[in-house]
Amino acid sequence: MSDFSNSFKKKYISSTSDGFMQLTIMPTEKCNFRCVYCYEDFKIGKMKQETLDGIKALISQSAPELKKLIIQWFGGEPTLNPKGIKEISEHIVALQKEYGFLYKAHMTTNAYVMDKAMFSEFVDLGIIDYQISLDGMPEQHNKTRIKANGDATFDTIWKNLCSYQEIKSEFNIVFRLHVMQENSQSMLELSKKIREQFGQDHRYMSFIRNIANLGGSSDEGVDKYVPNEKKKLDDLIEEMSQIMTTDKHKSHKKQGKDPYICYAAMPRHLTIRADGRLAKCTVAFDDDRNDLGRINPDGTLKINGEKFELWTRGFSSLNLKELACPNTNLPTERKYKEDKIEVTMV
Repeated sequence: MSDFSNSFKKKYISSTSDGFMQLTIMPTEKCNFRCVYCYEDFKIGKMKQETLDGIKALISQSAPELKKLIIQWFGGEPTLNPKGIKEISEHIVALQKEYGFLYKAHMTTNAYVMDKAMFSEFVDLGIIDYQISLDGMPEQHNKTRIKANGDATFDTIWKNLCSYQEIKSEFNIVFRLHVMQENSQSMLELSKKIREQFGQDHRYMSFIRNIANLGGSSDEGVDKYVPNEKKKLDDLIEEMSQIMTTDKHKSHKKQGKDPYICYAAMPRHLTIRADGRLAKCTVAFDDDRNDLGRINPDGTLKINGEKFELWTRGFSSLNLKELACPNTNLPTERKYKEDKIEVTMV
């Protein structure tokens, strides 16, 4: 541990500390998009009231000892269940006022149905960090990020993104810009468009990533979109970054210098699926080792301890690969205990 930076040590220690809790919540696993590279199957609908009640009860029970709570809204497309998001968020805000813990909330969304009114309401409830993907200018983006009925999506998303600028509140929107095999010119044009519209608004920034094959339902067709010439890819990403970067608009090409710690590796993190099941990793729902148990309506958690330890093993081994992606070389030889352990997070 002495070889690591102070910032890495701080993140490592805080991720294991009593009083820290991080929840990835999926208010629905349905989606209004059918992105060509998506790994999800969209089988599970909106979160039922008993699961919403369980989440609120879990946080209520933890609140007196909480020092920091991080909520990550994920899906599916989370904005298809705004009622569920607001119900939980209002509950958290009330608890935060009572107990004074630090609260941060993030949402991964396609922003298609999140108009200015919905966005403003979310921001007022403390959801101030957003990741929104764009695949190029309309002619390219509308080939890969399409609605479930096949309709185009770019114009509606862009209109929404621009409308958020009218809000005076502070928020942080990260454009996740997907570089693919054949969208280089489109991405350069989009970079110029982003600079023109958002270059002087510090609340927007860009993060450039190449498409990767994460498996799942799109596994067979996604490889044709994955860039295969590293030099051209690196040159494109560098050019995009130079175009977009201003004194107010930042453009990031990769993770920071510190070793990456995946949320799934963190001992104080859980993913709560729309049907109440518990998991660690959001890209491995078909893996039985990622089916950890479920949350009860009273907020208690039934967790298979053996499976849980598979995902958090990096915090014992200090193996950087296991911390960065515990799903890589996930052990298979253990026999899981049949009994479930009832626990609380704090």
